[in-house]
Amino acid sequence: MSDQSNNGPNLKEWFSQSSSRRFVALASAVIVALIATLVVINTSSDDNSVKTDLSGLSDLTPENNYLFQPADSIGPDPFTPSFANYILEVPTENLESGIVSGSSTGLYGGTGENACDIDKLVAFLQENPDIGAAWAEVQGIDPSELEDFIRGLTPAILLQNTLVTNHGYSDGEATPFLAVLEAGTAVLVDEDGIPRARCACGNPLLVP
Repeated sequence: MSDQSNNGPNLKEWFSQSSSRRFVALASAVIVALIATLVVINTSSDDNSVKTDLSGLSDLTPENNYLFQPADSIGPDPFTPSFANYILEVPTENLESGIVSGSSTGLYGGTGENACDIDKLVAFLQENPDIGAAWAEVQGIDPSELEDFIRGLTPAILLQNTLVTNHGYSDGEATPFLAVLEAGTAVLVDEDGIPRARCACGNPLLVP
């Protein structure tokens, strides 16, 4: 009887690799499905309606353009430990797509709750001045203004998958990257309804 171990594929190895490929494909499909509904917050619009035209942003993909960040994930190169007090599970049927103003209804929840520990965030950035300086630079403020700026923000929970410019902290600098924050994520928002920090990692945020 001939030894077939050298004459054909190792079926166990092939099945394992094939399963891995199927898993990766399935995971990518799930991510695409999750972010098929997302909003982009527009700082210049006073219109509270959802605009369905994403101006080309709908062509973005998680493989090439942005990082999808689950609500409970710290993510890469965090500025701080997690200071999120809780996250929220948002039913997918409540998700929308479009460009909205920060004052749009249905964009945030939990504004009356302490979704983010502001005291601990401020203390960490003050105790780590290099990190605090990088955080302040992203927001265009002086490090001496850091505490007042953060205490002027409101803890809230995103009720929509939201596209933002996130920033990690690496080699002493803030490193920007495009991210979709999953609905249910704890954030700090400014008076215009713009997300300015992600509580699970302390990262400063800007509009995309």
